[in-house]
Amino acid sequence: MKCTIKNKKIYLLSFVIILSIFIFSCRKINILSPNIIPPPTDFRIPDKLKPIEISVEENKYSDTLVFGGFRKKFFFRGKWYVLAEHSYKYDTVNKKLKINSTTLILEITENAEIKIIAQNLGHNAESAWSYLSLANVINDNEIIYEPYNYGYYSLSKSSYQYMDNYLNKDVKIEYYDKVIYTDLYYRSTDMLTWAKHGRYDNLYMYLPKPTQLDNSKATSWQGRFGVSEAQMALVDDYIYVYGLEEMFYEQNPDGIRYFNQPDYYLSKNKYYRIHRSKDMSDANNWEDLGETPWGYYSGLQLRTNESGKIFIGNGGQITLKQENKTWVEKYSPIPYTWVTENFIDWYTLDKSEFEKNEFTSTDFYGDFGLVKKREKTPTPPKWVKSDNNVYYKTYNDYIIDAGMVKYYIPIPPVNEIKEAFDRGEKTFTIKPEHIKNAGKNIFMVTDKDPNTAKEEDWTLLTPVNYDENSMVWQFGKDDMLFNANGKIIQLVDYSNIIARTTLQQSAINELTYKYRIYYSEGDYYNAMYCKAQVDMLNMMMLNPDYLMPDDAISHYTIEFRFY
Repeated sequence: MKCTIKNKKIYLLSFVIILSIFIFSCRKINILSPNIIPPPTDFRIPDKLKPIEISVEENKYSDTLVFGGFRKKFFFRGKWYVLAEHSYKYDTVNKKLKINSTTLILEITENAEIKIIAQNLGHNAESAWSYLSLANVINDNEIIYEPYNYGYYSLSKSSYQYMDNYLNKDVKIEYYDKVIYTDLYYRSTDMLTWAKHGRYDNLYMYLPKPTQLDNSKATSWQGRFGVSEAQMALVDDYIYVYGLEEMFYEQNPDGIRYFNQPDYYLSKNKYYRIHRSKDMSDANNWEDLGETPWGYYSGLQLRTNESGKIFIGNGGQITLKQENKTWVEKYSPIPYTWVTENFIDWYTLDKSEFEKNEFTSTDFYGDFGLVKKREKTPTPPKWVKSDNNVYYKTYNDYIIDAGMVKYYIPIPPVNEIKEAFDRGEKTFTIKPEHIKNAGKNIFMVTDKDPNTAKEEDWTLLTPVNYDENSMVWQFGKDDMLFNANGKIIQLVDYSNIIARTTLQQSAINELTYKYRIYYSEGDYYNAMYCKAQVDMLNMMMLNPDYLMPDDAISHYTIEFRFY
């Protein structure tokens, strides 16, 4: 028995070791199952390097004021602006920050300086800062926030009172009364003053009323009381209503159902259509298409793909059943995905196929063309163009662990590690100046079009020394580079630095494991590289002061001097 237990322990230990080899890596790997694939990690040892001298000028907004929490940059009327969560008073002696103001708009001037346009704008939904955060159309004369549902159509409900004889009181009954659309958007010409335009509930057309409200009209798909669930789709020139679910009162107008009555479906198996040119409020204009291909199901979702196919799925069959002397609603999921191109001819696919298509609508699908969406302004690139027609961007290693948490990793002093390796050394010592200058190690360059450049077209710039002004590393902040009148500048995000100084232990563990693998294989260059990253993270965690500038630096001006 003891031998068996021992063998089991050895087997388990071997399995853990083998599994660990797959989990901990400096290379691009998939550490999860095929169904839970994290984004491709950029965690690798760069092999395309270019030694360079980097000259850094430390710039101040004032002797004490710094900024952080940069949320967005945008270009408006020939100037760059940045939204910042905070300004801080920076105690350079104790390396401490105290919030000074919030929700700021900063301008990057032509002289590569920072100017505060406004502050303390607030986070409420109607503040200028919030609108700017959401703004997606930026032109020379205006900034617009166009909500995601701009131009969407939906079904609107109304209500009426009905006397429930069983309860002996009036009850409120809701029913679908019209198709509406939204053309609501928000606009500013000065960034600070915003005006609302349009409405969220414009009337497109009324729907037929339940006969309970107007018994002089023909009975429609609304029935007597109105349906509790309905969906519509505009396909070609017809509007289809489907996914209907009737109200309890439809078959039980007194408000009670007796136990000698049978179970029945609340989900309906009927669907209808009307030509888009006809009055939707007239019950006589609706064409009864008979039974739905999928049967008694409601609460459906509609999805589409690039070829124009329509997929119906994710619905349920709602049944009213007797259980323990009471009536209860029972739900059964739809077993298949139904597919069509015209809403008339259908075929089925496996239920799993539904999730492979783009989510489109649960309420109304289609566009009558009443509202034209604006072309959205692209997100500004992370790269900047220099005056010598080359492009720069920042490069950040990171690890995504088994918990899907991303950890940024500093790039070590590559040139010094290579020199140590060429001397035959197997270890490398990280010093405080390496930490204080880690921000110089992250720049890449290319002379290709950055919009189409491949990964191998970018070269990592490796500083040959750290003698001049230091430059702190910002834990992955990579979108705050600017070309201001020929000067390349990088903002310092103090919020990002202080938020991440103690969140790196998982990265340290993985890098340490990989270092041991490299060292045991005799790959001393890669071993020193990984170990240097471990030492840098450990020093940052043990002494966060290494990460903070010695002065109240708001931004750096950077000059690259090639050999």
